[in-house]
Amino acid sequence: MVDIAAFKITKNVFSLPTTTDMTLMPFWTIEQQNQYFMLQKYQQPENTLFKSVFSTITNLFDVKQAQFRILFQREANASSLQIAASDSLQLIEKAWDLIRLYLLPELENFSNSFEKEEWLVVQLDKIVSNANKNDTDELVHDDDIRNTSRTFRQTFNVPSSERLVNYYSCSCNGRQGWMYISENFLGFYSYLIGFELKILIEIKNIKDIFKEKNKKIFRHSLRIKTKDDQEYVFSNMFKRDEVYDVLVQLAGDSIRRLLKNNKTATSTSPPLTTSTSPPLTTDPLKNILKKRKRDERFQNAFRLNEQEALVDMIQVHYIHKDPKIPNIEQRIEYPGTLYLSNNFITFKSREVINLQTDQPVCTFILPLYSITKFERINNQTYESALVLTTWHKMEHMILVKAEKTESEAFCELLKRNLGKNVVRIKSSLKTFLMTCKSEEMLKSPQIQIEEPIGGLGLQFGYKSDVNEEKDTKKLNTWKWYFKEHGRNLTLVRYPTFGKMVRIGVPNALRGEIWELCSGSIFLRFDQPDAYQEILDKYKDQVSPSEEDIEKDLHRSLPEYSAYQSPEGIDRLRRVLTAYSWKDPDIGYCQAMNIITSAMLIYMTEEQTFWTLNALVNQLCPGYYSSSMYGVLLDQMVLEELVRKNIPRMYHHLKEKDIQLSVACLPWFLTLYINSMPLPFAFRILDCFFLEGPKILFQIALAILKLHEKQITEVSDDSELLIVVKTFFISLNMPKKDISKEDDEANKLDVFKKLMRSAYTDFSHVTSEKINKLRKENELKVIGGVESFTKRNTLRVFKNKSNFTPEELGIIYDYFFSAVYYVKDEENELDLPAFKKLLNQMTIWVKKADEMTVIEKGLMENFVLRLFNHFAADGGGVTFNDFVYKLGDILRGDIMSQVAFLFSLFDTESTGKLLNADIMAMASELYWLMTMLYDDNDGSQKHHDASWDTVCSFITLTLEQSLENNHEKLEQLTGKLNTSSSKITTSLESHLETLHKIFSLEENENTQLELTLPSLRMIVLTDISLEYFLQDTLPRSFRLEKMIIEPQKSLGREIFETLFIEGKKLATAPSSPLQPTRSANRLSVSSSLSPNAPVIPERKTLRSPHSVQSFSSFNSSNKNRFSSDLEDFELI
Repeated sequence: MVDIAAFKITKNVFSLPTTTDMTLMPFWTIEQQNQYFMLQKYQQPENTLFKSVFSTITNLFDVKQAQFRILFQREANASSLQIAASDSLQLIEKAWDLIRLYLLPELENFSNSFEKEEWLVVQLDKIVSNANKNDTDELVHDDDIRNTSRTFRQTFNVPSSERLVNYYSCSCNGRQGWMYISENFLGFYSYLIGFELKILIEIKNIKDIFKEKNKKIFRHSLRIKTKDDQEYVFSNMFKRDEVYDVLVQLAGDSIRRLLKNNKTATSTSPPLTTSTSPPLTTDPLKNILKKRKRDERFQNAFRLNEQEALVDMIQVHYIHKDPKIPNIEQRIEYPGTLYLSNNFITFKSREVINLQTDQPVCTFILPLYSITKFERINNQTYESALVLTTWHKMEHMILVKAEKTESEAFCELLKRNLGKNVVRIKSSLKTFLMTCKSEEMLKSPQIQIEEPIGGLGLQFGYKSDVNEEKDTKKLNTWKWYFKEHGRNLTLVRYPTFGKMVRIGVPNALRGEIWELCSGSIFLRFDQPDAYQEILDKYKDQVSPSEEDIEKDLHRSLPEYSAYQSPEGIDRLRRVLTAYSWKDPDIGYCQAMNIITSAMLIYMTEEQTFWTLNALVNQLCPGYYSSSMYGVLLDQMVLEELVRKNIPRMYHHLKEKDIQLSVACLPWFLTLYINSMPLPFAFRILDCFFLEGPKILFQIALAILKLHEKQITEVSDDSELLIVVKTFFISLNMPKKDISKEDDEANKLDVFKKLMRSAYTDFSHVTSEKINKLRKENELKVIGGVESFTKRNTLRVFKNKSNFTPEELGIIYDYFFSAVYYVKDEENELDLPAFKKLLNQMTIWVKKADEMTVIEKGLMENFVLRLFNHFAADGGGVTFNDFVYKLGDILRGDIMSQVAFLFSLFDTESTGKLLNADIMAMASELYWLMTMLYDDNDGSQKHHDASWDTVCSFITLTLEQSLENNHEKLEQLTGKLNTSSSKITTSLESHLETLHKIFSLEENENTQLELTLPSLRMIVLTDISLEYFLQDTLPRSFRLEKMIIEPQKSLGREIFETLFIEGKKLATAPSSPLQPTRSANRLSVSSSLSPNAPVIPERKTLRSPHSVQSFSSFNSSNKNRFSSDLEDFELI
């Protein structure tokens, strides 16, 4: 039996089997081999020129190899299976040992070679799945993606959990190479004739993406601009449109995550539904993204919630069953696509109402729980047809235009999903239909409705643009339509439906039509009791948004009498409060009271609640949030539409530096309710719920076009406001010189003229065009949102850490850059994100790839201690805590820095450190010093100086703890002397020495103890340790923006290299047989890395007894720096 858990230590080494040709191994040497397995090492060509050429070819074909690999040898076959690969000899040897212990004996039990291979594949699948629970690319059953993903992660040193989307051949800066697109990064790698170019861009840092026009040499180019104003041009892309679409989709995802992380305040209550981690998948990420994109298009087209995944679709002809045409062959057919999801079957015709609009001639959305009968017809008239009968006894005939196998598969899926929804027909449908106004109007014998259905208008009246007689005529027309073409959940939409909505929905039906067109009617059906449950659950609690809600309650449509009474105010309060509990990330935002108060006139509280959900999350995403990201984006879209459609006005506004959004933003935010008279505002809402957000743009363009002459004469923002306000006042204020009826008729004519212009002059402004412009401009908006949030956060931040405003800004950028990768979308850092933050800010975490296993262990321990120190109350690290505690390290005095060091190792807050704690402190301090005192010239004196400092610390600790036990003190210091006298720089040997000194077993249970006052005395006694805490450690945190070196062209780089090599050759010694090194020492600027700290070099002998003892320490040492500087030199 294979112990799968034992293989966890070889994470990212084992992989799913990949076929490898044994005949193509000129540069692989066999290190170990047995009957079934072979461990090989990759040997690069020794010839420099051949090595460069071979590396170039390797890069061009994207076949970068790991240094070691393990193959499973198939019997009597030229190919093998690669099952493990690594650049680490230590890890590959562990993997080899595990294979020898667990897999090799089991293979002996199989006599058939095919059975052996089959068993091995199963075991490797378990090993990889168990060891790489978060590294899902290792689970992908696509050899190409899996291998390329491993190459990408190794090349760019990104986290092992980073998933690759796809890779493409292209060129950058005149170099041919490979572009890699992953979940969070865009990378480019090129290696040509010994010259390497490596570019890695975080998706969240992309500010703009352009498709470049084709040029003679560089065709199919893509220009990418980042937030730090760097530009990258990728050319010779044969799949440019695909790359563009993928990057736009990933950038959109990054924007949503950034907006989540840039909340100015977090809610105190959790949402009603908690998200769970996505299940592991063997599907490549590119397929997942493609499916998600398809699902989103489907959801947006039919206004369905985000849980509705598209299952299948098929080409059909929908047959309009007109009872006036008895001959079924003469009835109208609508070619189109039939879509099937988990709970819906929908149809959309290919034919549109006119060439300039995107409205289909025929469409329907049928919940599967509304279908009572499903039949398949195969006769002489139709080869294959479906007949669906709904609850309202309406038959839908669908002629399938697809291959038989495709048709069969679709019907099976439909049958399965219908079966899942049968229980909902019996349990919920009839009860729900009793809340629909259309059922009340038609007086269906199956539905008994006692109380009239509606909103505040039933009690306080409606604000309508038609009299009661005309309203009744409209109502009769709607009754006819419902009888012929279905109602509420089973309605079929023809062009007549759109016309009836655009001329104004009857008052009694307006609420139902709004929720039907918005899709909220399906949300209400899915969660029938959710609204009341929220009110009951939180009835004794105060919403975090209560204060803001109460401020705006009496500002909501004051001209409507219901909102001057407790009845109207109470309904509005309940709906807004319930929504603030359901969606705590948004809570309550400006203008939500205006929209909600308008809907409550025609809708019940529950209808309004769910329609508000659909409005905020789907119809107007980002409008009602603290950043108002969505409405700001749409102002950029409107400006672009003005540039294309009213260019004279656009250029005038640009010339005068007039912001169009000053006038137009309130229109969009309140959906024209605050600008238009209520009767006209409700007509706009009719069109808005039918057409979607595009009508907001069409009306805005019509208003601007109507006043083009006046607007092109304004000189500032205030004059622009006067022009548009004058127009709206003319619609609101009555005229005294004519009768009321004539005045209302004139205003209605103006409104109709405006709507006619919107629908005719700007019919080409389609939803598809709006979405395209949003995609093109959303990256520009997020930069402004981030800057605003940053300024707002730092403005109210109380800086008690003596950081400059510039340093605070840099810390903010580092912190929230790490927050971006936190999975739970909270403004706190978990341990992986905290480590990522330290990787960006420090020079010692960044060296992790160069560390041994022991060094990595020490680093992980130290990072965990720092995380626990910065984290508040056992949770994550908040921005405030990080700044304050970082200030203690970087800006604190020596006492606070010693207290910080002590607290790292006093994990149980006992106020004292014992043997294990002191040993951990000594070990991790030694490791950290060796990381920071790294000498580029290859000498070991920095390691020696670090060990001397640690020895000094240990000696002083022993003197403090064993001052009354001189015999034990001599014994332990003797062990330290013996170790220090050995000529060794091995970390392992030094750690072994520390174990001997602090181990209770080896030292007769000698218990050492170190308190905070004692540690302060030790640090002040040892100048090297004090210098490390006060200078070296603080300077290892980088509080400066990274300087990005501009990329050089290949030709320029080759020229510079040849020039440097030529200078070396000219100054080389005359005798080639005795090459010499320059005796001159390198200067400080050249010998140290840019981030390397300057350290003191001890001139004392390497003996722990050479340090100053407690007995000779006195308070006068505070001035010793001035007299002892001669004992130190800068390296």
